[in-house]
Amino acid sequence: MNNPLRTIAILALAALVWAVTVSAQPASRRATDIAALATFPGFYHGQPIVLRAELIQTGDRVALVDPDEPRALRVAPNGAPMPTGRVEARGVFWDVGRLMPDDPRVTGNNLKAVVESNSENDWPKPGELLALQLTDAFPVNANSSPSLRDLALDGAQHANTQVTITGQFRGRNLYGDLPQAPNVSRWDFVLRSADSAVWVTGTQPKGRGFDLSVNARIDTGRWLEVSGTVKRMGGLVWIESTKISLGQPPVSLPPPETALPQIGPAPTVVFSSPTGAETDVPLDTRVRLQFSRDMDAGSFKDQ
Repeated sequence: MNNPLRTIAILALAALVWAVTVSAQPASRRATDIAALATFPGFYHGQPIVLRAELIQTGDRVALVDPDEPRALRVAPNGAPMPTGRVEARGVFWDVGRLMPDDPRVTGNNLKAVVESNSENDWPKPGELLALQLTDAFPVNANSSPSLRDLALDGAQHANTQVTITGQFRGRNLYGDLPQAPNVSRWDFVLRSADSAVWVTGTQPKGRGFDLSVNARIDTGRWLEVSGTVKRMGGLVWIESTKISLGQPPVSLPPPETALPQIGPAPTVVFSSPTGAETDVPLDTRVRLQFSRDMDAGSFKDQ
């Protein structure tokens, strides 16, 4: 016969296993650069990202660096061979100081090795040690005819150049694509394509066949073609626009990437009925548990 207290223990154990092996709701990958990560580490913390930078290796230390950014992004390798030089790297970004040393995201993602190889002895404070849990990296060259994605990944490379790009209108960051607005004009809005987004400033999103509000989600999704000058400051990239017109979506968009599994903190049982101290509990009593975080019902199969 079943013992309710034994059932509680089994379910709690299953929840702990789930926290290490089952992913949380996947997040979409964000195209960015080291300057944005260093300026807004809280926004990107725990997020799958893609960026372009110089990958250097000195002994056991691997880092991504940008000549225009004094901060380096430490790399937690995945064990596979890595190219050096200019690369496009993908992985999960961590502001290590926002995690505790015993957090499963530290122990399970090789982040402790990054901390131990750091010159400081104490556990880093938030913002002090930035790391990338590397998925893969491959060599890349600069594109002379930049797309919106190239601007998001290589804003410094294209700063102060004239460009024409196409993307979907996203209003005044109505979907949280970017961490902050440049606040250059009252018409600032976000333009997005696939995993990349940049700000557009200076020109009202209005013209032949369209009149879009930067504050209305109902207006988002329209494809626009924007011409102007690329600007970069304070971890943000934007286009100082001179012309906006309706655009056409790409002939074929790249297939969506499979999001990386995200390991969260282990859940705990915060409430149970019956409680662990109760003894006179009928064997057919339904056991109710409340956990400290959302749970995946599939992880309780056969438990």
